[in-house]
Amino acid sequence: MDAATRLSWIARSFSARLLLVVAVFVSVPVILYQYLNNEHDRRQEMLLSLVREHGLAIGRALEPVLARADEAPYYQLGRELAPYASDYLTLKLLYKPAAPEAGGGFFYVASAPAVSSSDVAAERALLASSGVLQRLGLSCDGNLPLALRVDMPDSPSEMITAVTPVHTQRGCWALVLSSRLGPRGIEGLGEPFWTSGAVRFSAIIYVLSLLIIVGLVLSMARNLRGFAALARLIREERRTSVKFAGNTTVPELEQVANDLDSMVQTLASAAAVIRSNAEDVLHAFKNQIGVLRQWLEPIERRIDPTDTRAMQAAAGVHVALDRLMELIQAARQLDRNTADMLDPPRDPVDVTRICCEVVERFHEVAREHGCRIESQIEERLAAEGRAGAVESIVENLIDNALGFSPEDGMVRVVASHDRGSGRLVISVEDDGPGVSEDRIAHIFDRYYSYRPSEAADELHFGLGLWLVRQNARAMGGDARAENRESGGLRVRVEIPHARRAIAAPLAIPAPSTAIGTGLAPGD
Repeated sequence: MDAATRLSWIARSFSARLLLVVAVFVSVPVILYQYLNNEHDRRQEMLLSLVREHGLAIGRALEPVLARADEAPYYQLGRELAPYASDYLTLKLLYKPAAPEAGGGFFYVASAPAVSSSDVAAERALLASSGVLQRLGLSCDGNLPLALRVDMPDSPSEMITAVTPVHTQRGCWALVLSSRLGPRGIEGLGEPFWTSGAVRFSAIIYVLSLLIIVGLVLSMARNLRGFAALARLIREERRTSVKFAGNTTVPELEQVANDLDSMVQTLASAAAVIRSNAEDVLHAFKNQIGVLRQWLEPIERRIDPTDTRAMQAAAGVHVALDRLMELIQAARQLDRNTADMLDPPRDPVDVTRICCEVVERFHEVAREHGCRIESQIEERLAAEGRAGAVESIVENLIDNALGFSPEDGMVRVVASHDRGSGRLVISVEDDGPGVSEDRIAHIFDRYYSYRPSEAADELHFGLGLWLVRQNARAMGGDARAENRESGGLRVRVEIPHARRAIAAPLAIPAPSTAIGTGLAPGD
């Protein structure tokens, strides 16, 4: 298969298209998620920057208030912070006294709106662990833009966006600005993109779509596998009673199933008609040929034996009738092979018995040719098909081998079971001249015949080996020929072995047929 053919096959392949759909189905969500995640990060950064700038602006506005915080009562500081608070913004005021005896830590002074002590403790612990309070304690100068998330115990989580320190004579004041997160605050601020509601909803839709597509593919695959299993039953076991229509769960495949059932019935009916017509035509022609022979007998008796031309004409009529009968038999065999291809018979065939019987019948014919037949046939060889097809194969192979064997020649018939391929092998070889390389490829062609003499060729019609191959192919096998190294021709036929062996013991027709291991004699 060249590159262009392979690419064309891939482009038309259902499996390749399915893999492409899977690749798109997997890659597109990843690409979209990456793109939307980047957009989410940029949006988060912009939103956080706006919130932080807002907080710093509030901090600068409160700096004069904090500068006077040493003189004001602590309870009034909460009122000073209240105007700047909102639904999403909270302010907390921490204080660190400059006196050493105060312990060097920050104390909670006020908040707007008011928060619980546990929330303040959690926020102060986070500022301490992050090093922010330590930095404030050392310098207490400059606004610090931050982005620290604090999970509050009793209220929604917050994002610390800025800390504004103010240094006074009595100590250091720190205004902590926080933005509330969640439904009651700034939605999505500080949240990972994959936790957002849109992503979760999209993931649910994606999973549902995936389950629907996978279910659809599995349903189609299950129905197609069921069709394939039924086709094997019909082909291998001739179970024409099974129906495709009753083995599908997809409504769109019901019409396909009905069409397949109709096709099976049509093929079976066509095969039956062909077989019936073949037998009718054979009997009709045989009767007419028999009538011609009967009318020819009184004419031959009236011919003067000295009339050479009349005697040759009568002999020619007999030869023509024989040739006509041979052609009719070949046409009948062709019709039966055609029917077998449409509706293959799967009856068990005792190949061993057929081979033994055919070999025994040909012993007398071989003696008339001055030849001998040697056979090596395994026991319990069985095939599925038609007994007449197997008999025709063996008869034509032996007849062809005897036609090319010299006097005192040997025709070897071997029938065995090839365990490697699981097939039956019927091999017939002779000691004849063999076939030239330019002709061996055509010996199975219809009407092809090549004999050493023209007279011999006139009695052969080139149908024997053609029928051998046609019968073998009708049974699911094939035939091939090769020249032997020691001289002569070997024709090898392979047909499928029956899954059920013949159980009855074999009756060997005569001691002249050897039942052996099935190993072909060496060249």
